[in-house]
Amino acid sequence: MKGRIYDIQPFSIHDGPGTRTTVFFQGCPLSCAWCHNPESQPMSAALMYYAARCIHCGECAKACPKAFDGVSAMFTEACVLCGACAEACYADALKLSGYSIDSDALAAELIKDKDLFVSAGGGVTFSGGEPAMQADFISEVVSMLPDIHTAVETCACVAEQNVDKLLRDISFFYVDLKCVTPELHMIFTGADNRIILSNIQRISESGADMTIRVPVVPTFNADRQELDRISDFILALPNRHRCELLAYHSMCKPKYETLNRRFVMDGVSEPTTAQMEEYTDLFIKKGIDTIYRM
Repeated sequence: MKGRIYDIQPFSIHDGPGTRTTVFFQGCPLSCAWCHNPESQPMSAALMYYAARCIHCGECAKACPKAFDGVSAMFTEACVLCGACAEACYADALKLSGYSIDSDALAAELIKDKDLFVSAGGGVTFSGGEPAMQADFISEVVSMLPDIHTAVETCACVAEQNVDKLLRDISFFYVDLKCVTPELHMIFTGADNRIILSNIQRISESGADMTIRVPVVPTFNADRQELDRISDFILALPNRHRCELLAYHSMCKPKYETLNRRFVMDGVSEPTTAQMEEYTDLFIKKGIDTIYRM
């Protein structure tokens, strides 16, 4: 079986217990305004152009099958994301994010570090994008990773059957809970959150080891009212779960420039350490085991 990923990152330390290898999947059902990996959103691929590296040699236009009048079709409706321009660019100014990989090839790559995972208490984490969109592929990969701890980072905006497959195969869950208010979620992510809330409930009911992650984003959910709603939802779950509050940051802005996209959060201030401590204290006082990350 083939899956679509865009990166494999070894020696990760914030994607689950111990030292891990993280596999980043291509494709996401959400389009969060603050997304730190916007190149992962389209299921097919994303073309990235690093203007500072470009030497304007014209090789991309020569390679482009849809070029018109000697100009590459990149970032136009004519572009078919074939990657020919990126392959021809010897200045590394172009990159095609997203590629297909066989399950056995990915498993073979991951199992190379099995001894490290065992000694460091780590394992493999499936991230994204949204890995749960490719639950069948993950299931096949995991079947070839005996005795390796597995984790998934998911927004939970997928069909229930995908969640059920992950519950069968995955040891540890990081699940994003961006907000509870439906209208707010739609405006900032482009999708309804009812299936997300339902799936978080489903994971909790299963008794799975789950940590809930809340991105703290000014103009979105970084206010007492919405954080109260989020914390109340967490408290009402069938089981108790750890929570991580993740401070919004704008370091991803250059990525949007490479994608020829406007970063709509440009100019939004990042939460201060004092604010994150205040929000964390709100959750802790309600009895939720909570930490924050800047």
